[in-house]
Amino acid sequence: DKAKVSNYDILKTAVEKINQLTSNQNALQTKKEEALKVVNTYVNLNNYSTVNISTIKGYQSIAIKSIENALTIEDVNSTLNTYKTSVDGVKTIAQELVQSKERAKEDIKTYVSLDNYSPKQQENIKAILATSDSRIEKTNSFDELNEEIAKLQTELSNVMNLEQELTYLKGMYKDEIFTYYKERDYPAPSANAIASRAIQVSLEIMKTTSIDQLEKLVSDFK
Repeated sequence: DKAKVSNYDILKTAVEKINQLTSNQNALQTKKEEALKVVNTYVNLNNYSTVNISTIKGYQSIAIKSIENALTIEDVNSTLNTYKTSVDGVKTIAQELVQSKERAKEDIKTYVSLDNYSPKQQENIKAILATSDSRIEKTNSFDELNEEIAKLQTELSNVMNLEQELTYLKGMYKDEIFTYYKERDYPAPSANAIASRAIQVSLEIMKTTSIDQLEKLVSDFK
C-alpha cells in the first residue's frame, strides 16, 4: 500500500509539472502574440520619412525574430522594451521638420558675411534677417521650407556687396558729374576748366578702390 501511495504521489507531481509547463508555454505563446502585435502597430509609418520607415522596419525585423525565439516571458518583455526605445528615438516627419527649421534659422544668418558689405547694405541685410525666423517658422512642409530658404537666399544675394556697390556707384557718379556740370551755366573760361576737370575726375573715379575714396573724390569735385 505504501508503494501504491508513493507511486501515486510521483505520478501526481509529474502531472502537475506537465500542467505547469503547458501553462507556462501557453502563457509564453500568448505573450509572444501580444508582443508581435505591439511591434507591428506601435507607430503609424505614414508619419515617417522613407528613410526612417526603413529604419523602423529594420527594428521590427530584429524584434520579431527575437520574440519568436524567446524562451521566457522576461525575454519577450526585454525585447519589446528595447524595440520601443529604439523606435521612440526615430523622428517623425513633423519632428524632422522642426529640427530642419531650427537649422535653417541658424544657417541663413551666416549665408552672407556683413564684412563684405557697406554700412548701408548691412542694414538691408539685417532687415531681411529680422524677418527670416518668422518666415521659416510659418512653413508647414519640407517643400515650403525649402522654397522659403531659397527666397531668403535670393534676397540676400541681391544685396550688393562692396565690389558690386562700388561698380554701381562708379557708373552713377560718372553720370552725375557730367549732369552736375551741364546743369550749371558757367562762363566760357570756367566752363572749359570745369569740363576738363569733370573728364579728369571721371577717369579717377574708375581707379578708385573703395566707396569712401569714391565719395570723397566726387564731393571734392562739387
